[in-house]
Amino acid sequence: MQNQQGRAHSRRRKDYFQPGIIRLLVEHPAEISIGQVLEELQKFSFLNETLGQAQLDREQAVSFTHSQNSTRFPENRRPRRDAFTVLPYVLPQLTQYNGRDARELIRRINALNQNILALPDDGAVLLRIASPNWFSVPTPENTGGGGPGSRPIPASVASEFAGSAIDAPGAPYTFTMTALPDFKPRDATRKVDVAMFDTAYCIETLQKAYTDHATAHPIIRSLLEPNGSGGFTNLTVHLAPEIGVKLLAPDEVRVRRHDYNMNDHGLFVSGIIHSIAPKAQLHLYQVLNDYGLGTTQGIALAIKHLAQQREDATERRPLVVNCSFMLVMPLPGQYKNNGDANDQLVSFEVFQKNEEQITPDDLYLLDQFCLDLDWAFDSLRGNDALVIAAAGNDANNGQDVTGGDRPQARFPAAFTSVEGVGALDKNSTVMAEYSNKSDRPSYKGIVTLGGGATTFLDEAGEIFDSKTTPEMGVLGVYLGNFPGDKAPGKELDEDEPYSDEENTTQWAWWSGTSFAAPIITGTAAALLGHGLTPVTVMGAIRAAEPDLASDSAEIFMVTQG
Repeated sequence: MQNQQGRAHSRRRKDYFQPGIIRLLVEHPAEISIGQVLEELQKFSFLNETLGQAQLDREQAVSFTHSQNSTRFPENRRPRRDAFTVLPYVLPQLTQYNGRDARELIRRINALNQNILALPDDGAVLLRIASPNWFSVPTPENTGGGGPGSRPIPASVASEFAGSAIDAPGAPYTFTMTALPDFKPRDATRKVDVAMFDTAYCIETLQKAYTDHATAHPIIRSLLEPNGSGGFTNLTVHLAPEIGVKLLAPDEVRVRRHDYNMNDHGLFVSGIIHSIAPKAQLHLYQVLNDYGLGTTQGIALAIKHLAQQREDATERRPLVVNCSFMLVMPLPGQYKNNGDANDQLVSFEVFQKNEEQITPDDLYLLDQFCLDLDWAFDSLRGNDALVIAAAGNDANNGQDVTGGDRPQARFPAAFTSVEGVGALDKNSTVMAEYSNKSDRPSYKGIVTLGGGATTFLDEAGEIFDSKTTPEMGVLGVYLGNFPGDKAPGKELDEDEPYSDEENTTQWAWWSGTSFAAPIITGTAAALLGHGLTPVTVMGAIRAAEPDLASDSAEIFMVTQG
């Protein structure tokens, strides 16, 4: 990583969750309905007292049945009933992004949890936790990013490869699994589905991209090949309205250092997977808005939609789910406040403690805050599916915000039901300096190609910008214009937009754990196509190079070009 010094920048408020929403996680027998769950909840007087005039968003409520393998969860995260439901309550008087509304929302969440954690474990319905609707992108304070680890930059591919296949030997975009010399994804005989939870372009934009660029662009030509029915042969796009996800408005909230259009993120990820597993059927689910922001409730709804599609399908295929995002909830002991009264977590006591101050009760509470997503992913995994996620890009020169060791993996990579992936520098066995540890515990994880980044520091030594190092990122498909450098002569703060840099090639270099994860996803999909099971697939990937490890995670060496 290369550090470049810049001017000090002003700080905008720090947003971690959507204001005005409290999510209740409730366990119950599988045979009872949401209506019956609500009737049972009437017995708890403290709910009405604390929620006040809150209104249940019934359309956004989501229910799952626990998998049969849920005993693998640690005791504090283990299910206690057959099924669970997440109930989002809207508090219309607390929907502003300001310190007052955030403090009052947190006060109510704390009050609810004090009562919930004191409840006996009896009765049909069990309240587990009240939590915010966490964002699924990096917090503004983080040194790294949670989607990409850096800004994309323009790339080009020689015209001699215009008519080549997506896996043509020697092509600069072709991935080679050096750890699996006999890897032949085109010989796969079993159909495999791959789902990506990410950003997405509308169908018309993708159709136009095919019309304009298919002749000269191998990935566009193959990934976006028309199927004759208005869609694509190898890719199905599920936009947010179709799956019931309410996307955040583009101007509602932004993320520091990612204040640019990121619709290409999901397409870039899809291109990586398709290049590695060309016979897999890809499904892109739009759970993040144009700027790469989503919420835990939106992701839960997408998981439910995917699970329902599998249940209704006439053919149950093996499934790999790719999550190139992270949840915004700070890691234990990693929260860093700079005295901003508008910081949403400033009154959330459990996040104010450093690692030495955190108690077992604190860890229990933190473990429950996004437990529903862990269980939801586990319900997929119990149905012949494998879930793979990016570990996060919070590290600054391989350290956390306190100057300590490399940060732990974020959720969902750290979930019990998910395989976490960290990033390596290009052509190297060294972890990228922005990459978190790959999983929790880290020895469960895998690290692979993620690419290199150049970072820019302010006068306080903190990162205010980063972009992919030329020729050292992952090469992939990119349709939109690029976020160029900040406009000259202005303060380099997060309210100032990036300049717009024209895209003339539809190629980009991009770095981050976001792009390491789909390399493992694509590899897993291809191996599943050869008849392996989800369990044996991950065993094969981990065992490919047993003598290589980084930060105790298994290294899976991949080259591109």
